[in-house]
Amino acid sequence: IAQKNNSVVWYSIASGNLGRTYCLNNDFSTGIPLLLTDVKTGMKYEAINSALSAAYIAEAFIIQKKADSAAYYLHLSKTMVDNAHFWNSTPFFLTKYCFYYYQKMAELDNLTGNYREAYNNLDTVNINKEIYNRRFNVQFITSAEKRVAALEYQQNINLLAEQEKNQRLQKIILIIVVITVLMIAFVLLRS
Repeated sequence: IAQKNNSVVWYSIASGNLGRTYCLNNDFSTGIPLLLTDVKTGMKYEAINSALSAAYIAEAFIIQKKADSAAYYLHLSKTMVDNAHFWNSTPFFLTKYCFYYYQKMAELDNLTGNYREAYNNLDTVNINKEIYNRRFNVQFITSAEKRVAALEYQQNINLLAEQEKNQRLQKIILIIVVITVLMIAFVLLRS
């Protein structure tokens, strides 16, 4: 749909998401080209998505034990983030990216036998994971608070609607009682 509507950004994002799904199911021959589409088309529009897609490609190559290809895409990923000056922007996504990037670097170092560097990268992963989890929890709590506020607002609206309905019903009952009393009074006065 994005391609049909000529929406480059959404085409890029959709390709990356679909490619990631294929790679998670170990269908690398289908997933990597889709991720590569995201990397190429998203560089101008969605640098962090493209950088993550490059890291996802690296992950696919790590799983396939292709260290040179994995190293190339991890380097490309970091270069995209550096060029987009992302290090000074959205802390939540930057922390998520750092967590993932250094995790893949540690896996690559482990694959190539560079265990000291793998250990250093895992240390960076743990630091970023803690920061990411704290920020995620704050966002989750804020989101939950907003949902609770929205539910309270909706309940108040429903309560007001119910009160209004009850007031109308009370008025109708009062009118019926008054008419009934008047009719009884009229009948008693005529007799």
